[in-house]
Amino acid sequence: MMFYLNKYLKNNTKTILLVLLFLGAVLRLILLGTLPNGFFVDEASNGYDAYSLAHTLRDHYGQFMPLFLRAFDDYREALYIYLMIPFIKVFGLTEFASRLPSALIGIATIVIIYYLAQELFEQEQRVGLMAALFLALSPWHIHYSRVGFRAILFPCLFSLALLFFLKSLKKENYLILSGLLFGLSFWTYSSARVFVTFFLIGLGLLYWEHLWKHRRKTLLGVVLFAGIYIPLLTFWLSPEGMSRLNQVGLQNETLKVLTNFLSYFDPNFLFFQGDGNFRHNAPHIGQLYYFEFLPIVVGLIAILMQKGKTRLIFVIWLLLYPFPGAVTEPYHSIRSIIGTVLWALISGYGTIKIINFLEIKFNSSKVYPITLLLLTVSMIGIIGKTYFIDYRIQVTRDWQYGMREAITYANNHPINCAIMKRKPDWVFEDRSYGILVPFYTQFSPQEYQKLDTHPWNRTQENPDYTLGKFTLMSMTPEKQLPEQCLLIVYPDETPILEVPGYKVEPVHTVKNPKDEEQFKIFEVTQVN
Repeated sequence: MMFYLNKYLKNNTKTILLVLLFLGAVLRLILLGTLPNGFFVDEASNGYDAYSLAHTLRDHYGQFMPLFLRAFDDYREALYIYLMIPFIKVFGLTEFASRLPSALIGIATIVIIYYLAQELFEQEQRVGLMAALFLALSPWHIHYSRVGFRAILFPCLFSLALLFFLKSLKKENYLILSGLLFGLSFWTYSSARVFVTFFLIGLGLLYWEHLWKHRRKTLLGVVLFAGIYIPLLTFWLSPEGMSRLNQVGLQNETLKVLTNFLSYFDPNFLFFQGDGNFRHNAPHIGQLYYFEFLPIVVGLIAILMQKGKTRLIFVIWLLLYPFPGAVTEPYHSIRSIIGTVLWALISGYGTIKIINFLEIKFNSSKVYPITLLLLTVSMIGIIGKTYFIDYRIQVTRDWQYGMREAITYANNHPINCAIMKRKPDWVFEDRSYGILVPFYTQFSPQEYQKLDTHPWNRTQENPDYTLGKFTLMSMTPEKQLPEQCLLIVYPDETPILEVPGYKVEPVHTVKNPKDEEQFKIFEVTQVN
């Protein structure tokens, strides 16, 4: 039986790739609207901006077709949000529609890495399949393929650009397309600013003879690249373009940057605990699987022992992949997301090297199909338990679970007033209510664009914020409330409800999957 299976694997590579693509698609699409369990403000901001652009050609601040979206004053690249528009138009303003582009981009990257591995490793189809397997079932890549963050577009476009550059070594016309795609990769995520810039410098030095030999095609590619890159560079150097750097803060201590840099090679980060922020990965699992340790070690050694330029491409990639995160903080899986493709390639190559050794040692053709089957079953079992069962239940507050239920309940309630308590100086809560309310109520973008201010930009003289029937306010005993209103609070905030002159009655409770109270909603009525 194993003989026929091995023969089938050799003769049906594309069929196996389709199977891996199917598995990757299932893990990225199933329960997409409800896992992660909740909806984070960045996702809502991206979704509402796409909704606003679809209806008015302006973002929710009223800017016409912006290249960078102001969002929470972080001015994020707009390419991903424009890609969201068709899905918002078809499926409406929902969590599923907001996350679907990420899932499809993640699925596409599985195909790209298969062909990229073949270019890097001399048309070795088994390496391509193994790399595709590791990426298709990667906990790191699956997670960011399931959330409405723009970062997932970065490894996709970068890998495609590198693929066409390597193909240009055989057919120089691909240089033009490669230049275009490298330029577009800057429009994906802020980490690309540093990584792609220095990667291209290294790639240019490695292949300068090839670029010079085909200088006409190189020039066309450079012109396309420059046409995309120069406007970006101009914006990055502006106060708005620097705002995100000012928010996250750059490390200026060499030792701290070095320590941060090394954290991205820490086995605890890669194989055991991962990022540590449960909005970035599930608890008790690394960014990679723990059993990838040996294939990665073998793969790195085998790559470094090669004589061609492939090893130098990997050296450049390895040295640069941590840098966007290292200049800010350690163990940050979003800022190092370009590592998803890197480690999948190394794991795939190392696994095939181990398989080749075992096939020779035991003179057996069974090693490859058995390994492929065991890896697939093991990874699906781990990701199924850790992510699709445990993560769904354990991690809810990080994803603002319950906001949809609370806002929807209040929006559908006949009482035309809903107050959401604001904690003093908690800007995150301002952002949560300020963007989740228009998202879940599908507030008119035309009306939203007329607002004078936004909840995260209010002054102390005017601390309350009203949008439709919802008001975000700081609750104090002397606060004058409307005659009748709903009040949405966290369970630990119920003591504030002893408001003189008002009758307070509980009307609804939002519970999380662990049956814990997430929000309590009260009806507050003035007593004559």
